[in-house]
Amino acid sequence: MSFPAARGSASRLRELGEFPSIVLADEPTGNLDSKTGEEIMALFENLYKQGNTIILVTHEHDIAQHAHRIISFATANRFRRGRQKKKADN
Repeated sequence: MSFPAARGSASRLRELGEFPSIVLADEPTGNLDSKTGEEIMALFENLYKQGNTIILVTHEHDIAQHAHRIISFATANRFRRGRQKKKADN
């Protein structure tokens, strides 16, 4: 599913409607203020808790920390895998 670039990220996620099994997100918070970025990450977390897979690409370390698993590409030929510690639910 593709969305026009001019539309907001939150409305794009809402348009997914019926729960998808995989969401691919390339820099979903890149052009957003921090409050809206956190709202988008909360939407992804809710989709994840409902059994969906979220594949997210970001250059932002704080956004990556939301992930349950991180694969970091250091160079074109090497990468590092890691699991995030689960955050305490607020």
